[in-house]
Amino acid sequence: MALKIEEFDFSFTDSQVADLKERIDKTRLPNQAISPLLDGWDYDIHFIHVESKSPTATPILLVHGWPGSFYEFKYVIDELANPKNSDDQAFHVVVPSLPGYTFSQSPQERGWSMKDNARIFNKLMVGLGYSEYMCQGGDWGHQVCRYLGSKFTKNCRRVHVNMCPAPPPKSFMLLQSSWVPASIRDFFLSWLYTPIERMLCQRSLDFGANGFAYAHIQGTKPATLGWGLMDSPVGHLSWLGEKWMAWSDHDDPSPTLFDKRGREDQHLSYDILANVSLYWFTESILTSFLPYLENRDWRHQEFVLSNMTSVSDADCYISVPMGVSSFKFELAGSTKGMVAKSGNIKFYKEHSKGGHFAALDRPQVLLEDIREFYRLSSSGRDPL
Repeated sequence: MALKIEEFDFSFTDSQVADLKERIDKTRLPNQAISPLLDGWDYDIHFIHVESKSPTATPILLVHGWPGSFYEFKYVIDELANPKNSDDQAFHVVVPSLPGYTFSQSPQERGWSMKDNARIFNKLMVGLGYSEYMCQGGDWGHQVCRYLGSKFTKNCRRVHVNMCPAPPPKSFMLLQSSWVPASIRDFFLSWLYTPIERMLCQRSLDFGANGFAYAHIQGTKPATLGWGLMDSPVGHLSWLGEKWMAWSDHDDPSPTLFDKRGREDQHLSYDILANVSLYWFTESILTSFLPYLENRDWRHQEFVLSNMTSVSDADCYISVPMGVSSFKFELAGSTKGMVAKSGNIKFYKEHSKGGHFAALDRPQVLLEDIREFYRLSSSGRDPL
């Protein structure tokens, strides 16, 4: 059969060219992400500070991650500070924005790590007059809290996290081998692990294999991606909103995250749109990627593919009382056994609902866990 070859001409209309020129003229470029280090440089850190009216209130530092912001804690701040039930423990609440996120200044030097964030947040708490305090966090907030609970134990006296990445047990990994018959695998998995434990382990493996591409891009080409998104509000919503959907409860979507129930008819809620809008209006999408560049030793593959994990290293073992809330749809789920070596565990609770964004997803559950952990760690009881 003979090839059919056709010549054709193409051209662009004047309106198309004018539209392109207008878009280029209106292009919004990011600020220089990294500047030369200046002697005596100080950082401007944004934070929310709500002092409790209770005379017995204890200070608590709440630390967000990516793609979140201080806004994540919207539904827990007031209830922590001034609980409706007068018998509940009250807290003086401090919610900072990570450097480079929303209203906090971006790091001005290469090599800025979560250890540096922990250092300046500890300085913030002490500067506010809180010589002793408790901290809580997930995602990058977990890493900050981990360093606070291992390096700044004079001031940070308790750590609660809703994400604690760790490698699945060796027995679980062995049973995933291709040579293990499915019937034998399923029998031993059901015998060794609860349904939630199996799901947490499997989600951790699946995320390491199929869900971590965004972090590779943000960690290796942050400027390339950042420049592409900086000028596009729809790009912001696509890149950030997809994470909110993928990392949230699939079976029982929270009304604080989605306006309609059911995976087939979900609409991002006002709260998610507000969070994404903060990135847009503060022009911080690019600088929010920098932790992935500067903290690449925390890559999830190392947790999954290795029997060693940074969270069990003596260098960042949480020696103060530690509490873990494990939500069913956490992207890097961890069972009690998986996190046992990561710190001085005094509280661990699994939840059959909720995902990565616990404070916005299941605020009441997180509130109850924080208070229960505080009560148990204060009484000296070991609930495990």
